[in-house]
Amino acid sequence: ILSHGKQVDDLKDLVPTPIDRSRMTVVSKVAPEQSLLSCSELLHLKNLVNLLNQTPPAILSSSAVTPSLVDEDYDDDCDTLSTTSTKMPTKTATWKDRFEQLLTFRAIQGHVNVPYDYAENPALAQWVKRQRHQRKLLDEGRHSNLTPYRLEQLESIGFCWDSRQAHWLDRFYELQSYQEQHGHVRVSKRQDTTRSLAVWLKRQRHQGRLFLQGKPTGNNMTKERLTMLIRLGVKFS
Repeated sequence: ILSHGKQVDDLKDLVPTPIDRSRMTVVSKVAPEQSLLSCSELLHLKNLVNLLNQTPPAILSSSAVTPSLVDEDYDDDCDTLSTTSTKMPTKTATWKDRFEQLLTFRAIQGHVNVPYDYAENPALAQWVKRQRHQRKLLDEGRHSNLTPYRLEQLESIGFCWDSRQAHWLDRFYELQSYQEQHGHVRVSKRQDTTRSLAVWLKRQRHQGRLFLQGKPTGNNMTKERLTMLIRLGVKFS
């Protein structure tokens, strides 16, 4: 045991440290019954304690939230996922929710190019549009919600990042559905439901002929697009 830097063998030999009264500060005595908080502060503290007592322990536990849930399920620009029951409140649709909807769309349609005017699920169409915007921000070196995990997931299913290419694919898949239904690609201009598709197809034939002749098409026709149209039965002669 050390006392003032010297070793001692008995507790009786310890010398207490003298009190320097000049360094002491005198403070007023606070009565035990006197509160240091205002009425509003006391009420706020009481409500906070009641709220904590009503909160399940699983929610308060830090282990209830995993890094993967925060990183991949949370969406900064998420939307609402409506429910069929009026008694149940709407909940926030996470990125994972929309991605699973996209997988369902692919299972039905055979591709992941959701049209901008997809009436069956407009929220999914808007989500797809946002993913392309987030990719653009990422390419520009700006803040983006498109994490490496999300980027990998979308690219693994053939997601189209080019909005112009996506618009072209919208029309192509519409033409493909028409061919499957009618057995040909002679789209009529006389019907209101197919007039815009017929105009698009006419423009593709024109661009295709220019491409085959080696003339400039303004990047409107590529070898890949031409091959897809020919396989579908489009004639360019």
